[in-house]
Amino acid sequence: MLFILPSVVALTLYLIFRKHVKDNADLDMVKNRKANRVAVKRLKYAQKMLKAGNKDLFYEEVMKAIWSYLSDKLMIPVAVINKEKITSVLEEKGVEKALIDQLINILNTCEFARFAPGSGQQEMGNLYEETIRVISEIEGIIKK
Repeated sequence: MLFILPSVVALTLYLIFRKHVKDNADLDMVKNRKANRVAVKRLKYAQKMLKAGNKDLFYEEVMKAIWSYLSDKLMIPVAVINKEKITSVLEEKGVEKALIDQLINILNTCEFARFAPGSGQQEMGNLYEETIRVISEIEGIIKK
């Protein structure tokens, strides 16, 4: 009886360990699963920059959150990702054109605002909220 319990525990631990190794063996799938968490983390940092009034870092973090999320979620290498590629892949995944346009508009706004003078806190806050909403909607569509 004393030999059975340790054997069962050892077998259980072995099976759990094998499942964990198998789940983490495919790096692309790990990135895909963690894409939303990474985007949320970056957006929280962007929110801190928003509250601090650091316009440049705010827009940079929003852009990084979107690009890294899309790269990881769609399994497109960062070196080759661009707006056209994103548009075509998201359309293939069944994302509505209007939502894709909103995403591209956010990216365009970030690119423009980083180098243009005078974006107010209100506009930055609205962009932040819109980014969260768009990423959440895309996540919901792609996960189906």
